[in-house]
Parts: sequence; structure tokens; C-alpha cells
Amino acid sequence: MNMANIQQHIHQSEIYEDDVSNAVIYGSGLDVYAVAATVIRLGLAPQRVVIVSPADDTHAEGSGPFMDPLVDLKVDKLLAALGTKLVKGYQLERLDYNEDNSLCQVVVAPVAGKGGNDGSNPDA
Repeated sequence: MNMANIQQHIHQSEIYEDDVSNAVIYGSGLDVYAVAATVIRLGLAPQRVVIVSPADDTHAEGSGPFMDPLVDLKVDKLLAALGTKLVKGYQLERLDYNEDNSLCQVVVAPVAGKGGNDGSNPDA
């Protein structure tokens, strides 16, 4: 899929927006933030982006995608202010597909021993 196709798909999904369609981005590295920024720049509403990370404390010294706890915290606050949902301390548990083989549900669960820290229902 090339960039034009991705942009067209994003545009069409925004036209037919519903309350359950989100872009779920999984991981804890800098690439997660790069993908989120790219899909937002391509036109996907920030409120429809969900970042799920197995790391539950990316603001500790020397950890986190930006390797600076202050930068990590500021980027997370900026994304949250835009409406992006950040779900930390969770891992992918299951991907469900419909009869057309399209992804229809992403199920996440707390990372063993961490319990997750966002306090909301993590089903994206």
C-alpha cells in the first residue's frame, strides 16, 4: 500500500467516522510516535488514535522512547491534549477479524505483574 492509498483510506474513514473505528498503534519505541504523528498528519483525527504500550513507566530516567523523561512526559501530555488515547502497561491479547477478513477488534490485557496504568477500559 503506497502513501496515496493510505491517505485515501484515512480520508474515507474520516468521512464515514463512527465511534468504534480507531487506529491502534502498538509498541513502546520512538517509531510508535512517528507512526501516530504520520497518520494524524495524513488526516486521521487525533481522537481516533490509540497508542498501546507494554511499558507502564516511560517517564523514568533513561527509559522511554525519547530517552528523556521530561520530553516523554511532554509528548504524552500533548497527545492527550489532542485527544489521543495512551494505554500503558498493556499488551496485545487478541486480534479479531470479521468474515471479510478485516480487523474488527483489538483486545488488550495488562502486562503480567504490571496491571496497566491508564485506569480506563483499554479495549480499542
